[in-house]
Amino acid sequence: MPTFLAIHNFGPGARERFAKGGPAMIALLKERYPQVVWNGAYIQWETGKAVCFWDAPDLDTIKGLFEQTQTPYQEIYPAEWFTPHDLATRA
Repeated sequence: MPTFLAIHNFGPGARERFAKGGPAMIALLKERYPQVVWNGAYIQWETGKAVCFWDAPDLDTIKGLFEQTQTPYQEIYPAEWFTPHDLATRA
């Protein structure tokens, strides 16, 4: 399944918003988007800037989820995992 990086700016207070709205979003994922997996995020809590990692059938599915949950995003990119090991094996 394709992987996507979503760039967000939740703004200050992101930790509180996640604590309050996170359980409902996870429930919605299981109920209406069982084909989507939120793998996690890197987030700077003070500013609310985040990069989330998603597995989904396509870009439109991620956009639909964000619209339904009113999740702000700046960009969404298709991506693939790449490590230093991958460099060594290509040499």
